[in-house]
Amino acid sequence: MENWKNEILNSLEGLERANPPSDSLQKIQQKIQEQNEAFQRQWMAVAAAVVITACINIFIVLSYNSSDELTESTEPYTELVSDYSLY
Repeated sequence: MENWKNEILNSLEGLERANPPSDSLQKIQQKIQEQNEAFQRQWMAVAAAVVITACINIFIVLSYNSSDELTESTEPYTELVSDYSLY
């Protein structure tokens, strides 16, 4: 019964230790740098989209407010309509 443990432990004899390639650390650091740059580009794109959306919203609100001021100074709409019939 105990013999199978010894067979398993003895099966590891003669195996060589695994060694990583010599430039693996540089490759890992390069991939990390590339991922950081891509992450920064994504956040810059998100920030640009938020700024553009905010500017468009501000422009729309300001133009809507200025159009309200123009309609208040003109004659009322009811004077333009003489007949309320839809047909």
